[in-house]
Amino acid sequence: MNEEEEALSQYNQIPLTEKNAKDFIRKIAYLEEHLGGSISYKMLEVEELFPYKDDLSALAKKIAEFVGVKASFIVTRNAKDKGGDIENEGKFSYIDLNQTVCDSFLQTVAVLAHEIMHRFLFSKCLRYSLVIENEVLTDIATVYMGLGKLSLMGHRYEQETVNDSTITRSSHEVGYLDMDSFCFVYLLLCRVRKIDKNTCFYGLSPEVTAALQKIESSALFGRFCRDMEDEDAPLHFAVLFERYNQTLGECSAFINKLDELVKSLNREKDLIQEDLILTSKNVKSIIDQSFTEYNSILRSLNRINQFDSINNSISHCEKAINTLTIKTEQLERLYEGSKCDKKAGKKGLKQKFLNIFK
Repeated sequence: MNEEEEALSQYNQIPLTEKNAKDFIRKIAYLEEHLGGSISYKMLEVEELFPYKDDLSALAKKIAEFVGVKASFIVTRNAKDKGGDIENEGKFSYIDLNQTVCDSFLQTVAVLAHEIMHRFLFSKCLRYSLVIENEVLTDIATVYMGLGKLSLMGHRYEQETVNDSTITRSSHEVGYLDMDSFCFVYLLLCRVRKIDKNTCFYGLSPEVTAALQKIESSALFGRFCRDMEDEDAPLHFAVLFERYNQTLGECSAFINKLDELVKSLNREKDLIQEDLILTSKNVKSIIDQSFTEYNSILRSLNRINQFDSINNSISHCEKAINTLTIKTEQLERLYEGSKCDKKAGKKGLKQKFLNIFK
């Protein structure tokens, strides 16, 4: 037995991940912002399309009428390397389907729904610049506009071919979202629109129902639903942001205090430097005078006075330098310690810092 699987798209189907789920929700919000006030929550059932299964153009027109697209459709079966394509010229739309798609009625309606949704979004000027982003938006829009059951039922088609003693099973998937992603979008929209479960699951195959139930019971879907329905969430975030703002204010005040202390250290350094320059001048003056004063007694007395003054200046400078050095070293150790142990907390860090300058 041989098995073959084919996805009729040049892109890999988008899987359901937390990151992608958030992107799907952003796209749903984008549609809701622009279309939310003008649509109903009715869903088109596959069984409503059975009378048109032998006329592709009539089938396309029926789907288009459901979403409010007024156009004449001409449907052909020549598309290559993808499920379908559409070109719009005024009131006419030309849809080209892949022959493999046309082997299945369910895949035919799924691809028609996607291509017609391209026309719908184009008429509303709703699109993204990137091709893949626009295709994902179109898949989501089919569900949003009530064509979700067509997308779910036609997402995967399996057929079995018997040739002599060989059985070949092949499957074909259409759409830019994978099945889990389609289920997530479908269930989320049913949830926010408060559509009852019987209506959501009506007319769906056992395989599609099982896929929906798997996503419905998943932790990812459950968490998004809880977040969506948590009425206290805005208050929680408001308190959280207020706490962050308070912390930011305390940090800002601490940094300002740090700036003031650094400026104070710089001023002390400048005063010490001035004292050193003055002392250096006094020493030079003594040396110069030693060569010009001939009165040895006067020279000795003057030198005693000058040395005493210089010693006092040097002693003062030495004490000031020692104090400045100690404070600077403590500040440096505090800074290095704060980098190595961020969990110490800003209050403990602040207190240690202020203790240096008591």
